[in-house]
Amino acid sequence: MLYLYHSNALDQLRDVLVEMIRRAPLDDPFACDQILVQSPGMAQWLKLELAEQIGICANVDFPLPASFLWRIFSEALDDVPERSAYSKDAMTWSLMRLLPLRIDSPEFTLLKHYLAVDEDPLRLYHLCAKIADLFDQYLVYRPDWIAAWEAGENEAVVDDHLWQPILWRDLVADTQGRGLPHWHRANMYDTFVSALNAKTAINGLPNRVFVFGISALPKNYLEALTAVAQKTDVHLMVANPCRYYWGDIIDPKYLARLNRKWFKEGRDPSLLHFDEGHPLLASMGKLGRDYLYLLQEMGLDEVGLFSEPSYDSLLHAVQSDILELKNQTREDKRDHLFEWHASDRSIELHNTYSPMREVEVLHDQLLAMFEEDPSLKPRDIIVMVPDVAAYAPYIDAVFGNAHGDTYLPFSISDRSADQEIPLINSFLHLISLDRKRFTTTEILDLLELPATLRAFGLSKSEFDQIRAWVNQAGIQWGVNAGARKEVCDVAFDQNSWSFGLDRLMSGYAMGDAEGLWHNIAPLGEVSGLASATLGEFERFFDALVGLRAAFTGEKTLEAWSEALHQLIDTFYTPDERDQEALEMILTALESLQSTLSEAQYPHPIHADILKDYLAEQLTSIRSTQRFLSGQINFCTLMPMRAIPFKVVCLLGMNDGEYPRSIPPMGFDLMSKPGNGRKGDRSRRDDDRYLFLEALLSARERLYISYVGRSIQDNTERVPSVLVSELMEYCDQAYNPDAEFEPGKLIKAVTVEHPLTAYSRRYYVSES
Repeated sequence: MLYLYHSNALDQLRDVLVEMIRRAPLDDPFACDQILVQSPGMAQWLKLELAEQIGICANVDFPLPASFLWRIFSEALDDVPERSAYSKDAMTWSLMRLLPLRIDSPEFTLLKHYLAVDEDPLRLYHLCAKIADLFDQYLVYRPDWIAAWEAGENEAVVDDHLWQPILWRDLVADTQGRGLPHWHRANMYDTFVSALNAKTAINGLPNRVFVFGISALPKNYLEALTAVAQKTDVHLMVANPCRYYWGDIIDPKYLARLNRKWFKEGRDPSLLHFDEGHPLLASMGKLGRDYLYLLQEMGLDEVGLFSEPSYDSLLHAVQSDILELKNQTREDKRDHLFEWHASDRSIELHNTYSPMREVEVLHDQLLAMFEEDPSLKPRDIIVMVPDVAAYAPYIDAVFGNAHGDTYLPFSISDRSADQEIPLINSFLHLISLDRKRFTTTEILDLLELPATLRAFGLSKSEFDQIRAWVNQAGIQWGVNAGARKEVCDVAFDQNSWSFGLDRLMSGYAMGDAEGLWHNIAPLGEVSGLASATLGEFERFFDALVGLRAAFTGEKTLEAWSEALHQLIDTFYTPDERDQEALEMILTALESLQSTLSEAQYPHPIHADILKDYLAEQLTSIRSTQRFLSGQINFCTLMPMRAIPFKVVCLLGMNDGEYPRSIPPMGFDLMSKPGNGRKGDRSRRDDDRYLFLEALLSARERLYISYVGRSIQDNTERVPSVLVSELMEYCDQAYNPDAEFEPGKLIKAVTVEHPLTAYSRRYYVSES
């Protein structure tokens, strides 16, 4: 059976989940409960909650929906491989082989013009990666198109994009020609449902499945889960901000555009009858609205687990209005259940001059919160930003350098592996040395890594001596005159590495000799046993110069693998902490080997493509192990980060930066007029819903900050449109003086901070 639960609070869904597991444990002690989640952060939260309430969290798996369904498909259907031949990576390399064979066809004229712009090998690779990503989206959201294309039809295709069905058919023919299974995510759902109906039992099917708090699932995923529910219990737990059906409410802005369109066409706009519902829900809730529409179409029995509304603070009033689908801006003020008072700080807006000032102000405000509420703990606070990597240096500088009573324990999640692990960053720099200027900072940073110092037998004190020699020798940048000519078309040897090392070597041999020796002024700073240190540094630098030539041109993957292993052996002597980083590198290389073998890619690989692949693989690894570690959580705004916290802080809510906007690819057929469907995803709609989820997940306080003044000329900047919508609704709905003094509430909850932390305004009373 498929059971559907709705709740506006994840806490209540969590309690239901915990009670089900507590009261009905699995009969097999070695079986695992399956809880499908949307992100590792949600899995971490559920693990902690299960452990706290039951006493232990063991034998529980938290797969993502796609990986879970693929495993179930492989059990129910014949010849389903563990790795799909239609994964993005596999399709990319297959297209790298197939697209050049088709590029001269008249249907491929647009692609041919794009590739003809220059001879950069990355151009073809990036194009194939984009096409593979697009085909992957079609497999999930347009399976009917894929089926039509495989049947020889060109559904939804206009003349300029006829290459898409042709290329897809080539890809399918190539895959089948290599003897690989024909299964992909578009053609297996109907077969899967038929197989479930035909078979009495499916091996590997869990006794029950929980789908917890996922914001949205594609339609075919829901259909597959419905089919699974014929053989086992599936509990679909949906975070729903409103207790009433709101799948048909219309954004007032969209309704205004529709009114204008009807008026221009000569039709009577008064004939339009749409329910606007709650303006924030209508404006920010498209993702959830489309998902609820799909669930409603399934006709499932539903269980509502909604909390009771509360109007004891501004934050709770907004949340309760959304829960009850009330638009307080359109109702008589006398009927309002809540009116704001100046002492209410449950929603605050902080206006600063820079990201650094945002973090400084946040630190001060958190200290004030802890002083005001002794029961507040660091783990009760989450701080979310659009890109945590951009704010990480400021967070480390402010929170990391605090001392004594001002120190607040914190952790930063979601940084990429190269930002989190120095060895990964060093590796990516080493394989890209042919693009570098060889500045002293770059080279010394590479040497300073402990694993590299050990590889060349150098200590920290010897490294400090090398740094001093480099400064005294006047080294600035460039290997030599020839290398400089490649970079800036000017050949001169002065202040290059060869110039500085020649000075040090000649000075060791000759001492501080007067005058020039072969146009070199010897630098007599090296003597005695220090010569061994200089020799090791020379060996290190010669190895770097060798890498510049080694990682250029084209080679087979076997040759690249040998070169990469040689690089690792030469530059790193790892300790236990470095082993994880090296395993990441080797895993990425093994993944490439497996993908190329499956795609039967026969050509040598250009160095630029190899570097781009390794950089993409390694930087896509995100650190989540510090999330919910008992400290103040700094993380990126991403799906299903709306876990309940007492205090939710949003930084970087700047106009134009959030919601984030990624324009669709020009050849994305789903973005063409008339091709859109309910449930289609877009980064902008996702971000709007993330903001709504963050608003609803705050239990006591919602703290928002943005850069509201230019640090250069003090010009005013507006916050994100989402922040403006929230503030305007609050002012219109809860400001008791809205008719006579509009904007009073907004001004009262907004704090404008000065340019510096030591400004006179902080120490002198305005009165």
